[in-house]
Amino acid sequence: MNQDSINIINSAAAADSVDVNAFHSPIYSEGFDNDAYQDSVVSNMANSTILSVPSGQKSDSYIKSPLHDTGTMLLFLLSIFLITISYRKGYKYISDFKKNLFSLKKRQNIFEEHNTFNEIQIQTALIANTCILEGILIDCAVSLYYPSVVMSTNIFAYIICMVGLMALFYLAQLFIFFILGYVFTNKSNTSLLIKGFNASQAILGLFLIPVVVLLLVYPHLADLIISAFIVIYVVCRLLFIIKGARIFFNNYYSFFLFILYLCSVEIIPIKLIYNGIIYLFSLF
Repeated sequence: MNQDSINIINSAAAADSVDVNAFHSPIYSEGFDNDAYQDSVVSNMANSTILSVPSGQKSDSYIKSPLHDTGTMLLFLLSIFLITISYRKGYKYISDFKKNLFSLKKRQNIFEEHNTFNEIQIQTALIANTCILEGILIDCAVSLYYPSVVMSTNIFAYIICMVGLMALFYLAQLFIFFILGYVFTNKSNTSLLIKGFNASQAILGLFLIPVVVLLLVYPHLADLIISAFIVIYVVCRLLFIIKGARIFFNNYYSFFLFILYLCSVEIIPIKLIYNGIIYLFSLF
């Protein structure tokens, strides 16, 4: 390397050293002056909010409904399907509702008292429908009025338990009426009593179909709909009680027996069912 090249390199290195070590004083050593704030960007930033809080409406509380439960809906549709396929051959049983619920007419021939297989089939479908609809309505009533006892979100499990409880309640009543008929009256009157009871339960289920549909579609009206369910149940029950009174009330002594009947069949079982409902809900 020649001498001139060495001199050029040394000169460049010295210049770089001077630039690095030189002191650069800040332009705004005492902050921005007033002219700096006249800039539009700076002005907009100064006037804008630092944090914006999102606003909106308070959300509605979630209403638990059997409409959102697949098992419950399948159970409800199954009951309607069973009634539909049974009606074609067992429609005569539905047409005899009025006679079974109000008439005390004795049989005129040996064939009148016996139900055909088709009538038994639709009667079973109607009773099953009543138990299913009562189970759905009871589950909604407990969830509405006694939410503290609902320990799980499994609606289908609760409804299955309620349907089973209503089925047992129906069978227990049927057994009691057979016993009452055997003890206090004859076979013919017992048959009239059983027919009246089954007719009242079947009619109850038919009236509950639109009630349950309204409950599924409008769960926010549950309070009003459950009140309608109670009224319908009481009316159907009173119709049957009136027929029972007409069968058993033959003299003033029968009035005392009728009071015992009301206590043993219509009041105490309701209390037992209430306790059973609360107990089953506490299991889950």
